[in-house]
Amino acid sequence: MGKAVKKPQVQVQTAGPDVLSLTQGLLVSGALNVLLLIIVVGMLIRETPPLAFASFRESSSLSMRGPLKGSSIAFLEILSTKSFAELIPLFQSNDALEEGVTKRDLVLAWMVAAHHFDLRKALFGLSKPISDRIVRVKVSEKTWELRLFPRLPQKHFESITQFLATEKWPFDAEGLYSKLKEGMREPTLVEAFLWTKEYLLVERLLKETGLNVRPDEIVTRLLAQNWTLEMWRFPPTDQLYALFQVQKPKEIAVRVQTPSASKTYVVQEGDSLWKIAKKEGVTVEKIKAKNPSLPSVLKPGIKIELP
Repeated sequence: MGKAVKKPQVQVQTAGPDVLSLTQGLLVSGALNVLLLIIVVGMLIRETPPLAFASFRESSSLSMRGPLKGSSIAFLEILSTKSFAELIPLFQSNDALEEGVTKRDLVLAWMVAAHHFDLRKALFGLSKPISDRIVRVKVSEKTWELRLFPRLPQKHFESITQFLATEKWPFDAEGLYSKLKEGMREPTLVEAFLWTKEYLLVERLLKETGLNVRPDEIVTRLLAQNWTLEMWRFPPTDQLYALFQVQKPKEIAVRVQTPSASKTYVVQEGDSLWKIAKKEGVTVEKIKAKNPSLPSVLKPGIKIELP
């Protein structure tokens, strides 16, 4: 028999990179791209102020989206001819005047700008409404800056409606004082002004002199002197005291008694500096200043000098 011939073994080499390695590389690259996108979006969101808190910011910090169109300006001209009471029914209309602007938006903006409607008080307890547009428009030969509140939430609309229906004087301090300067002296109007911070400041200054005078008399005297609301906010005290014929209150000297000896406190089980300070009516900082070598961990039996 002849010898068996061995067939030569052929080794096949795969050309190109390993398929598994290529897939893993693509997955890693994709994951890095997604991570980079998330980081960029996160940075943009962090640097963009939330609109919900932009309602009462200065106009320079809000976006200007172009002038109002003719239909909106014509509607504002109509609003300028109406009293505040006549504006209230128009606030119920949500008809569109142009893209992104409704009648309700302009009525609210006009009530705030032209009649000093107290929007903060009307929305007391609610989040600030979104205001991302301020427009300057000429109405009745005067340029007005109007702050629009598009997308007014329903609960905000209901709160404003309720406020308008129940509040006899729904105006801020400037609106109330302007009506007093016009000669209106209804007791409820005077009472509403007595709750403003402007009046309370002047009343406090007069009470410090020991003067006992009725609130309505304070308002009447200062109105007779043509005081502006700015003078109520920053009262010229010399003029105020001279008008009511009172002396400027003297500064009260405070007598400080130095204790004859410091009080010593013995640390008890479970004590901490915060507990000791609260118990003794002092601050932690004062205890540390009085005891500079006090250890950070208190142990029972340590004596502490109290200020």
